[in-house]
Amino acid sequence: MHIFRPLLCLLAACSNNTPIGDSSGAPDPEFGDVVGSHPAPGSLDVAATADIVFLCLGEDGVGTYRVGDPSHAQAGESFVTPGACRAVASIGGWLFTGDTSGSFSIRHPANGLTKGEHVADFPIEAFSISPGTEQVWLAGVGKDVGGIERIDIGNQGNIKSRASAELALAGGPDAVIHDGSNLVLATEDGEIQIHNNSAAHIDSWIPDAAQLPDHKIGGMAIIDRTLYVPLGTPGVAMIHLDNPSAAAPMWTNGHPVTAATAVGDRLYLAAEQEIIVLDAADPAALVEIGRGATGAEGHTPTAIAVAGDHTYVVDGTNLWIVYTPVEG
Repeated sequence: MHIFRPLLCLLAACSNNTPIGDSSGAPDPEFGDVVGSHPAPGSLDVAATADIVFLCLGEDGVGTYRVGDPSHAQAGESFVTPGACRAVASIGGWLFTGDTSGSFSIRHPANGLTKGEHVADFPIEAFSISPGTEQVWLAGVGKDVGGIERIDIGNQGNIKSRASAELALAGGPDAVIHDGSNLVLATEDGEIQIHNNSAAHIDSWIPDAAQLPDHKIGGMAIIDRTLYVPLGTPGVAMIHLDNPSAAAPMWTNGHPVTAATAVGDRLYLAAEQEIIVLDAADPAALVEIGRGATGAEGHTPTAIAVAGDHTYVVDGTNLWIVYTPVEG
């Protein structure tokens, strides 16, 4: 069932838009400048396009901000999901949501109307859409068992289940990512499981005592077969997918890193109070491009997304919009 409603005034209130580089003569933004901060209570995930940012708000479904001008973002519409929203993505002109009812939905981004839906046998905690393919991987955990499922999306929004597997997990899955060849699943206790396209478990990376995550993993990134896993205070594990069980080098930072994403060779990391952008063309020699303070002291980032020259971070309380130009 689709229920369309105006975005709660809670999101519309107290937005802090700092007009940078506008006609009043304010200076142009520099790399890492925060160009906007906005209320995002309960935010668990974020997806972004050049015009709209989508916020996964748990029991409040999905909220939006219009960001055609990111320094003057405006609260937009929202819509209800069948269960509490846990994951959101925007790819190819469509919005995708996953929630605790097990519903994975394809929606029109402007009004939330549902184009297609699939209901998994477990509450969805995370999903990954493989770039350039119709494959989607769902992951979650119910009362007794966890699960993963591969579904394929047709041109008309029709969805077919292709593969699935039950998982014996000590805790729920924190994040999943698929690179076209393998599904990578991060469990609550820090184990990184590698599965093939038939859902069979083929390998794992197990953290040592110093690498155990102390925060929920809010997204991973893959660049040229190197997997980057933010583990909180221990840093970011760099795992080669061709030999995942080998010891993984760590990239460390002054603040716990809890979410990651990538665009090309750029690795974007969300940490408490800041974001960091790295050139990861050579995983053995990461080069810092820049960083910026989000001001999110005391709040742990739950997700990060990038669209064009801006990075979007949510932390359960706020949405932060940071200027991170592709050139520069």
